[in-house]
Amino acid sequence: MFRLHFQIHKQASWRPSRFACFFLYAAMVWPSWVMAQDPQLKSEQSDKQQTEDFEDRVADSISRWGSLKDRDVSESSGLARAKAADSFWTINDSGHPATLFLFGDKGQQRARVKLSNARNKDWESMASFSLAGRRWGVVADVGNNQRLRAAHQLYFFRDPTDSKTPPKSKQDFEKLESVQALPFQFTYQGTPPGKANVADAANAVDSIDSDPIRQDCEAMAVDPTTLDVWFVEKVHLNRDRKVVPSVFVLPMPKAQLAKHAKREHGEASAANGKLTEPVARRIGSFPVRYVTGMSFSPDGKKLIVRNYLTAHLYIRPDDKTWRQTVVDQKPMLVALPLQGQGEAICFAEDSQHVILTSEGIRKPIWAIDLQVYFDKFKASK
Repeated sequence: MFRLHFQIHKQASWRPSRFACFFLYAAMVWPSWVMAQDPQLKSEQSDKQQTEDFEDRVADSISRWGSLKDRDVSESSGLARAKAADSFWTINDSGHPATLFLFGDKGQQRARVKLSNARNKDWESMASFSLAGRRWGVVADVGNNQRLRAAHQLYFFRDPTDSKTPPKSKQDFEKLESVQALPFQFTYQGTPPGKANVADAANAVDSIDSDPIRQDCEAMAVDPTTLDVWFVEKVHLNRDRKVVPSVFVLPMPKAQLAKHAKREHGEASAANGKLTEPVARRIGSFPVRYVTGMSFSPDGKKLIVRNYLTAHLYIRPDDKTWRQTVVDQKPMLVALPLQGQGEAICFAEDSQHVILTSEGIRKPIWAIDLQVYFDKFKASK
């Protein structure tokens, strides 16, 4: 039966003429030939392929490292590199004890360290830096959503994992119980009434108002090339569209920190330290609202700034300062994984990866390989 059906089908099958074969072949070949003769079409096809390749690399650049295992970390609002290998510090937002949490690169809990001589009024960010051969950390008590605070605090501390015998085992990390903070109070530069942070107020940058402007800057980082402390303002979506986020820079209190480091046990008095210039000055603006975190790379050549949805990457040319770069350069958009309330971001020690956390218990730790963006920046030059 099958053989009969096959023979009937074979006899009834249609055989195309030579003309039909030629027409079919031409229909397949003609579009490719036309495209090969048209430079614009070739260019568009090449651009499309490059875009698809870039998008594929962007998708591959995002990976999940693990999750924060310490259940007491419920509102991770800041991140900083620790001196201990493959370790990071994080902090909780307002309303929590003054505690530093140390975790490993897979999220494993390593230590809880009390930050003495400090108070968590509204901790929003943290950073690490090196000074005189030692690793330091700084916590920014700068949250000001209601804009009721005129003065803010920075809490500097020596990284307890930076010692002659660095912690390696679980027992070593458990011995890290407390570290003394050196607090510094500062204010933001004021501008003439009615012109605070307005895009056309360029001439107001150098004036200081007697009443410090009440800023809300949740993003803070330390420039490793100068050790200046940077802040980016968090401007809400319901603000006037003419209002743009400001960028502020505060000089590092190097002399006071050096004295603090020389003390036998690193203890500070209860009195606040005094900054030589306790005013964070406005140097420019940032193009995106709702900024929640930022980080400089250890090599001093990259700066990344994030909000709840995306991040923006600056790459500093060798012949430019960071102030010049932020004012002159348009940052590259960096894709982030979807997070419930992602606020923290931090460069890893290799200056190529950044890690991200979000608020909530046992939330994922994400890592992004920025090499695809470095390549794009290099290709654009």
